[in-house]
Amino acid sequence: MAGVVNIRVAQRADVPELYRLEQLCFETERFSRRQISYLVSRSNGEFLVLTENGNIAGFMVLLVRRNSAGVRIYSLAVSPDYRGKQYAKQLISKAGQVAASLGKSFLHLEVSHANFSAIQLYRKLEFQITGKRERYYKDGSDAWLMRLGVNPSKPS
Repeated sequence: MAGVVNIRVAQRADVPELYRLEQLCFETERFSRRQISYLVSRSNGEFLVLTENGNIAGFMVLLVRRNSAGVRIYSLAVSPDYRGKQYAKQLISKAGQVAASLGKSFLHLEVSHANFSAIQLYRKLEFQITGKRERYYKDGSDAWLMRLGVNPSKPS
């Protein structure tokens, strides 16, 4: 049974738990504690956390460039203890809302060509593969570029 779920902006006090979750979810290409602290406080993006009953179950880092029509999903993680509850889908839905509120027309991301579960999730959510970056990751593996259109909010 799921408890009370909330998505909020990360705070400095979250950094130790976010770092622990980063280490748990990723074997390579991990953020350092210092990088997480920087991303939590950066002004041109949003670091969102999804909590269940107050416990951090997942996070998502969004990067926003003023002159870009899109918002980049820089990182997305859900704790193994909380998988299967559609929390990644909720975080991506929130990313779409953020993008739309900023007048952006799409979300985009890179994903390892070997991360089949993530690719399956993104395709299920209607992301389209738009390209490939060869030898993108430190281990030399390739990344798929994926994009999802969103409907920008119109100013009132």
